[in-house]
Amino acid sequence: MLVHSAGALPGAGAFVDRLNRRGKPYYVLTNDAAKLAATATARYRGYGLPLEADRIITSGALLAPYFAAHGLVGRRCAVLGAADSIAYVELAGGQVVPAHEDFDVLAVCDESGYPFLDTVDAALKSIFRALARGSRVRLVLPDPDLIFPSPTGVGVASGSVARLAAAASANPSSSMVAGPAITEIDSARFRGRPNLTDPGIGIASVPESIRSSRDWPA
Repeated sequence: MLVHSAGALPGAGAFVDRLNRRGKPYYVLTNDAAKLAATATARYRGYGLPLEADRIITSGALLAPYFAAHGLVGRRCAVLGAADSIAYVELAGGQVVPAHEDFDVLAVCDESGYPFLDTVDAALKSIFRALARGSRVRLVLPDPDLIFPSPTGVGVASGSVARLAAAASANPSSSMVAGPAITEIDSARFRGRPNLTDPGIGIASVPESIRSSRDWPA
């Protein structure tokens, strides 16, 4: 871990600088799906970390192979996240639509960067419409973290937003009852399994795909 929400951890800059001076190949892996590599690089450099964009592998970047492998290219996608999150989904081949429209995929990429209450409310209503007509919605979660550390304590992360969507979809006639979808998420720990089943929403997390990427160049 190199950074948190308040900046770089002690010694992180010196560590990266030492790697660079030694000429050792390395990659920085992050579960961030809210920043393109170039945006992440600017942030890291602002924290004093001398990183290049080609050294950064984000969970957002894994959306492209995930979409290709699971037949999601060209599907209508609502995105919870800021501009870079939308860009990741577009680069993956998703057709981004507003959350209030009907969609096939809900990509929960971040907990910020959009009007939270209005957007989540619109997405849930769209999911309920899909369930009512017997359709299935794929929930894609690049970053399964439930909370993140902040200078004032902890903040809610995208995994908690996904739990909200899954809990509501498990029993849309009730008042946010934590139904089967929550159990499925807990038992699998977001292990990248498509179609974790409740009546109509498939839960899938992207970061675990990194475990199968052993053929990446050293």
